Amino acid sequence: MTTLTFREPLAGLEPHIEYDFAPLAGAIDTYTLRAHEQPLLRLFVVGAATYMPDYAPDLPGTELPQARVFLVVTPSAAGVTANLLAPILIDETAGAAAQVIVADDLGAIQVPLRKSA
Repeated sequence: MTTLTFREPLAGLEPHIEYDFAPLAGAIDTYTLRAHEQPLLRLFVVGAATYMPDYAPDLPGTELPQARVFLVVTPSAAGVTANLLAPILIDETAGAAAQVIVADDLGAIQVPLRKSA
């Protein structure tokens, strides 16, 4: 497990900026992000390169050049969807993270996750 500090709170999850980042047992390139001070607040994220290899958002001005791109995913009875609108950049070595809004296309919030991993 790695503790990450976000530059700013994640959209809708203010005031939390510290999260515990841990792999999800039995899942490929899938992780949990739990608010450090409120562990019941949990997100699932996946490596974008693993699950959406064609996803190549324009990330201007990012201050995390060594970061990997992750997508927040939402599991449901209908399947798993990924939020392509607001990827999360994570640099585990530095313990730093940031969420970036890449477009204003609201259709990119619930995109079915490909099962390529």
